[in-house]
Amino acid sequence: YAVMKNAMIDSKKAYVHFAEEVQKHGADGIVIGAPSGKNHITLAEISDVKNIVTDACVLVPGIGAQGGELKPLIDMYDDRVIANVGRAIMYADDVAGEAKKYKELINGLRKKS
Repeated sequence: YAVMKNAMIDSKKAYVHFAEEVQKHGADGIVIGAPSGKNHITLAEISDVKNIVTDACVLVPGIGAQGGELKPLIDMYDDRVIANVGRAIMYADDVAGEAKKYKELINGLRKKS
């Protein structure tokens, strides 16, 4: 992943190029992975994208089983964040209970921002 996001397109890092395309074409949303100690997404890069993509929704995968942090994205994008929690819920022994746990977590983070 780090190689791909740092690839150069038109003399810009790929993630910047894609963010500019989202803004240029008025797309409804963009996908930004949740940052964690295990991946290569930095808060500075997320902030760069926020400065380019001003009003689109943000789909955030990587929460739950992948250990991504949702709070920095909610702090930056507020109610435009759509959190995607798949594996942590899908493979839980108590699917409904796990879904409720994440719903409460996400809604709690939204209230604090």
